Amino acid sequence: MVFGFAVAACSTGDPDDGSSSGGGAASASTSVGSGGGMAGAGGTGAGGAGGQGETACSEVKLGAFILSDTEPGGASLAYDLTGLSADKEHALYIEFYDTAGAQAAGSFDVSKPPDNAYSTCAHCLLAFEDVNGADPIAYYQASGTLKVTSPDISYKGASAGSLDGIKLIEVTIEGTKTTPVPGGKCLSLSGAWEHMP
Repeated sequence: MVFGFAVAACSTGDPDDGSSSGGGAASASTSVGSGGGMAGAGGTGAGGAGGQGETACSEVKLGAFILSDTEPGGASLAYDLTGLSADKEHALYIEFYDTAGAQAAGSFDVSKPPDNAYSTCAHCLLAFEDVNGADPIAYYQASGTLKVTSPDISYKGASAGSLDGIKLIEVTIEGTKTTPVPGGKCLSLSGAWEHMP
C-alpha cells in the first residue's frame, strides 16, 4: 500500500521478516512504497543507543491530529507525538489494514500475530522521532493493548479507541523490514484517539 503524506512522517516495514502485506506512511520528502510498508528517510531507520532494557521508556502522548490517508483495504491516521524534545517534530501513525479480515471493535494485543509484524499487521502503530530530520528514529509496537471502539470498517479514516500500556521499540528500516535496535530506545504510550470526520 502506498500512503504519501504531505506533512511530517515516514514509515517502516516488518520487524520480523521481509514479507509484504501491511502498509505505511511516507515522509514529506519521501513518497515511496509498495505492499508491506515503505522505506522512508532513504530506506533506513536511524540507530540509537541506550534505553531499551536498561532504562525506563520515554513517556509520550498523542497530540493534535495531523491528517488521514486511505485506500482500499487500508487507512492511516497521523498524530503529533508529544513528550520528546520540543524543538523537533514527532509523529505517531495509527494504521488499519484488511490483512486479517474486516475491521471490528475489540481489544488487540499488539505483540501477537498478525500485529507483531508490520508486513502482516491489521492494527499498526508507528512512531517517528524528529520525523522531518535527516535521520528520523523509527519505532514499532512491541507490547500493549489497542482497543477499538469505533472500527474503520470502510477504511475511510474514521475510527476511535484507546491505547493501553503500549511499548514502542526503536527499529531500523530496510525496504519492508524493520529490525529492533539492540539497546535501542523505547517509548511508552497510553491514551485515546477519535477521528470521526
